[in-house]
Formats: sequence, structure tokens, C-alpha cells
Amino acid sequence: MYPNAQPKKYDGLRQLLSRYFNVSSQVSDAVCVLPSGASNVELEPNTADTEPDPKQKKISSVFEPEMQTESTQISYSFSCTGPGVFHCAETGLVFKTIQGVELQYRIVKWDERCLKATGKEAAGPVFDIHSSKDAAVREIRFPHCETKDALRIDGLLSVAHITNRGMSILKPLQITDSHVAMEVTHLSLFGLILDPVNRRLSLPVKGQVLLFLRPKMRGPQTLDVFLLQKNVPPSQVAAQQGKAEYIKIPVNCLFSFGWSYSLHCEQEVLIQPVHANFCSRFGPNFHPTFEVFLTTNLDVVTLIIKDQEGTEIWKCDVHLKGASNVELEPNTADTEPDPKQKKGATMTSEVLKNILDDLDDDELSTFHGFLQQPNIVEGLPAIRENQLQIPKRCETVDLMVETYGDQRAVQMTRVVLEKIHRNDLLQKLPASSSGPED
Repeated sequence: MYPNAQPKKYDGLRQLLSRYFNVSSQVSDAVCVLPSGASNVELEPNTADTEPDPKQKKISSVFEPEMQTESTQISYSFSCTGPGVFHCAETGLVFKTIQGVELQYRIVKWDERCLKATGKEAAGPVFDIHSSKDAAVREIRFPHCETKDALRIDGLLSVAHITNRGMSILKPLQITDSHVAMEVTHLSLFGLILDPVNRRLSLPVKGQVLLFLRPKMRGPQTLDVFLLQKNVPPSQVAAQQGKAEYIKIPVNCLFSFGWSYSLHCEQEVLIQPVHANFCSRFGPNFHPTFEVFLTTNLDVVTLIIKDQEGTEIWKCDVHLKGASNVELEPNTADTEPDPKQKKGATMTSEVLKNILDDLDDDELSTFHGFLQQPNIVEGLPAIRENQLQIPKRCETVDLMVETYGDQRAVQMTRVVLEKIHRNDLLQKLPASSSGPED
């Protein structure tokens, strides 16, 4: 008899078993693709559609993993001393642990044969995850690149669990704007998948633009441009670029599968190809979408991406000199700012400092926790934890303004105040910053 068809008189027994054996009272269908190609149905005690436990909303601590590179393969590792929620700054993975544990993980190639047999398509990399203690990891959250409109499609995203027995399709515990959460009982290979039948190709995905400047050799220097989904770790791409210099820029934009895109430059350069279609790519090999040949000695180039309808979807001033040492934002300038802008920035900083003065130490610690998470506000980077080990609230404001710019520091403050339920302080924020536009 199927679980959903059992009489109500067994509900108490099921709850008792769930309590003592840690088995979910609801199970989700899981199609298992065996290595031989045969199909079967495998039920795993995985997830439910119920409202998530409030404890799941605990703020995650962002960490920089240890990384080891062999050839072009990166391995990540991380150790925690106790329970918590930990967000990997390199891969976007989030681990919820119930005790101290050492984690090792890496990205491996999708098994296209098994994937094709399920009728699904890859929606993220495959992560090979291992831990020093069994059952220490209770939940894993995988970053996705779908927009809110796409997430309204029922059953769009699920998780592939790959073992030596084959591939099982698991129903998520929860899907947020940025992650797909799944309860786990043991670790192996996991990857996000999507239903191509349900997904409308016209819906865009969150994308990123990555730039790598090749060392100058014979001929003009070359700038490689990659158009990728947002949940591809840049470190995976960088590992394959040899001695090319990774240029940090604002990377966020939207791309549509199958659409044709073109790259343009306001300076005199050569670009190939003229057009390129955007397609799903999760490795293991990454090749540039466009190549920009710098035929003259340029310090700055202005790159523009247009879609097949000629609409400009991304534009950025790229500084080619000393690019690896500076995280750049578009439309910045080296000239002395207008004195009025300095005054506006000072006024805004003063307002933010007054607001942080109204937070107690626990609220400030929570505030810092959100600053350590990328994309709390779309497109804004995380601030590293070691930068926030500071005694004064005024230094937090200075760091925010330096990292985000004047107006976006206000925007970030507004979002975080709402998250920590200090809406009473929102009225102190200016409707828009009086400083320069970012």
C-alpha cells in the first residue's frame, strides 16, 4: 500500500517511527536510473512541502574554503567546530550541520547518459561531497540561477542524487530566490536538475560575465569574455585560464537560452565572433564566448552586451591596468569628486551611523552576518568576515560606503533592517541617497 493511501489509524505509528528513526512522515517519488540503463522507482525519506522549520532561517556564516588545484581540478575543504549554517563564498553551497565536521567537495562532470534517461536537464554543477562524520550534515542548499517568474512553475527544479546504484531524483525541501534546499542522510554526488518540458525558454536566467586578460605574447593582447549562468563558480573557470588575469567587475545580468548575443566596445578593438548563442554550460571545460583583441594600448575599455533584438543588457567600464587588485564598479572615475558629492556622502554616512547606534550588540552581529552574504541586494558582493572584526559602528558604515557606494549602502541597510525586524528604523533612512549615483 502506498504511503499516501494508508488509513488514518496508522498516522500515530508513522509519527512515532518518524520521531525515533528520524524518517520523514512524507516521502517524495524518486526515479532511479541504474547504470545498466534500466529504470525503477526508489523512494527516499527526503523532503516535504510543509512550511520549513523556523530554525532553517538562521543566518548563515560565510566562509572562504581552502582550495587545492591539481591540473584544472579544484578541491574545496572546510572545517567547523560545531552546529550552524555555513555559506561557501566560492561555490555558493550552504551546509547546515548538527555538529563539528570536516567537509571536502569538488565539481565533477555530469553523466549525460543517466541525465538523458531521466528526461531532465542540468540546472547546476554536480558536487561530489564528503564529510569526516556520517550524518553531521543535515541539510545542503544548492545555488540556482532561476528568476522569480521561473520559480512560479510547479516542479521546475529538483535535485539529482547520484550513487553507485544510479541517479535518484529528489524533491526539494524548500526553494528560495537563490537556493534549493534538501535534507540529506548521507553524502555523495548531488546536482540541480530542471524539467525542460515545464520550463519556458523565453524566461531568462540569472547570468554572469567573466573576464580574463591573457598575458601579452605575439600579436595583440586578448581579453576573453565568458557568458555563463550565475551558479557557475568563477574559480572553476579561472582554474582553466592558465596565467590569464581574472578581472573583477560587476557580473550580473539576465540571459535567455537559445538567444543570440553580441559584444560591442566603444574603443577600437577587434571582436570575434560577431554573435553567439547562450547555452547551458557547467563544465568541466569552459571556452570563451567572445574574444576581444586589443589592437591598441588601452587602459580602459567600455564593453556592451546586446541581445538579438538589439537591446543593451549590460555595460561596464573595464580597467585593464592593475585590474586584479581592484574590484570595480561601472562608471567609476579617477578624477577628484565634486565637493557637493563629498558633502552628500558625508550626510548619508552620518545617517547610517546614527541608525547603527540604535542597534544593540546582538543586532549588530546579525547585521554583520547579512553583510557577509552575497546578493542580499541583487548584484552586491559580500563583505569578508575578517573585514567586519571591528569595534566601532562608524567603521562598519565606512566599509559599506567604500564597498557598495553611497546609494547602495542605503539600499543594503534598508534590506537588512527589514530582515532583522527593525522596521522602526526605516523611517530614518533617506528615500534616496543625496550622494552620487552609483
